[in-house]
Amino acid sequence: LRAASRAPIRLLPYQLEPALAVLRDGATRLLVADGVGLGKTIQAGLLLLELAERHASFRAIVLAPAGLREQWRAELSERCALTPVLADTAWLKAMAAERPADVNPWSLPGIYIASHDLVKRPEVLRPLEDVLWDAVVIDEAHAAPSGTDRRVAMDAIAVRSRCVMLLTATPHSGRPTELEALCRIGGDEPVVMFQRSRADVGTGSPRKTTVLTVVPSET
Repeated sequence: LRAASRAPIRLLPYQLEPALAVLRDGATRLLVADGVGLGKTIQAGLLLLELAERHASFRAIVLAPAGLREQWRAELSERCALTPVLADTAWLKAMAAERPADVNPWSLPGIYIASHDLVKRPEVLRPLEDVLWDAVVIDEAHAAPSGTDRRVAMDAIAVRSRCVMLLTATPHSGRPTELEALCRIGGDEPVVMFQRSRADVGTGSPRKTTVLTVVPSET
């Protein structure tokens, strides 16, 4: 890895594994199902950072719930030194006003962050399907069950990507068949799966118990 060493964060070894799986081992489809708080966003950001350094015309899109878009932009900017574009309805209108009608705004190099519900709209999805992506990151991938418009849109975008990275802390919600369907987003090629807990990566801490004496009041 060439760019990760410059990221302004304290790197933990396990966070490099997804990027190594792609750049060293040739994996094209990843499922990162680590526990909450283990830095799935950072792991995705490191992969995007490495790929962006290798390709001048790099194009990637992060699909996330609407409420997490700002968090993604901040994390990629502050922790990975990337400059993503928050692609929402206002951005699409601005692009339509600034550029000729025959220029697809999604075709320009860059890293875009869009919500699950934005890309499922037919008028938004259609131009997205005309783009060949270098990487697609789908956060909270379990939030798009099989048979929904969200899943259809995710699959339509991911199938046009050289690398697909799925992120979720609950990969199957108790239903193994849903995990199988999740792993087929974007194609049927083998998926490299990472599922680690705090204990697995050595970040767990022993539970501490403090006894507080409370004297009840008369009321």
